[in-house]
Amino acid sequence: MSTQEPLVKAKLLSSPVAAYPDSARDAGQEGRVIVVAYLDKDGNVAEARVKTSSGFPELDTAARAAVMNMKFEPARRGSVTESSKVAVPISFSLN
Repeated sequence: MSTQEPLVKAKLLSSPVAAYPDSARDAGQEGRVIVVAYLDKDGNVAEARVKTSSGFPELDTAARAAVMNMKFEPARRGSVTESSKVAVPISFSLN
C-alpha cells in the first residue's frame, strides 16, 4: 500500500488579461481557447500549448501569450512542490 501524500493541485495567483488583437476585434472574431500550462516546481509557466483552438490563430496566440505570463502556486504533495500541468480557458468576447 502506498502512503504517498495526496496531490494538491496548482492554484492561479495572477491572471493577466489576454490582449484582444486589434485585427481580430476589427474582424469581429470571438472565441474560447483552452491552453495547457506546464508548470515548474516554483509555479512558473515553463511551456504553454493550445489544446482547443478558437478557430482564429490570432486569438490562440494572444491566449497562449497571456498564459505564459500567469503565476501559479505550485502543486505539492505535503510540503514538497511538484511540476504539473493545468488547463486554462481564455475567452474573447466583443460584448
